[in-house]
Amino acid sequence: ALTSANKVAAQILTEDFSYTSGTALTANGFAVLAGTGTNSITVTTPGLSYAGSPSSGVGNAATLTTSGEDISRAFSPAITTGSAYISFLMRVNSTQATGDYFFTLMSGTAYTVRFYARTSGAGFVTGISKSTGTVTYETTERAFGTTYLVVLKYTYNAGSNDDALSFFINPVLGGTEPTPTVGPLTTANADATTLDRFGL
Repeated sequence: ALTSANKVAAQILTEDFSYTSGTALTANGFAVLAGTGTNSITVTTPGLSYAGSPSSGVGNAATLTTSGEDISRAFSPAITTGSAYISFLMRVNSTQATGDYFFTLMSGTAYTVRFYARTSGAGFVTGISKSTGTVTYETTERAFGTTYLVVLKYTYNAGSNDDALSFFINPVLGGTEPTPTVGPLTTANADATTLDRFGL
């Protein structure tokens, strides 16, 4: 789910992957960005479940593997001020030692917010970067095969290259905004001119 705080928490998009299992997301409204046909992202069933989430058990899921096709889905209206929040359910079954991003909040074709996972101990940690900037990882090790609720936050600031990124893992549903798992980060990488799509 994608919401914009400057529009009184208006929900802009809900994507439950409610398509036929086994079909490519590119056959269901997603556009290819790169790597056409390589490890295409497909619809899988069942969807993920997370206690208390309105998205729990609704629709299906999308399964990603290592490097391959990059795809995106546009949303409207685009977000150009205030704060944007995007949430998703995530279950990680394996990671790479060097880490890789698998979710992005985009400004046109620019991968403005990149969300990562990398191996840590017997599990993994998640991290975030702005564009191609340095990744900041959390310190809490997560367990493979467990479903987590992730909320990314992007906040427009008045200056240049100073917009802030944060993310939250398993925030209390219906509660006040907690301290971020990571962030807010204000790196010197390029700000979004407009947020108008997300990518996998």
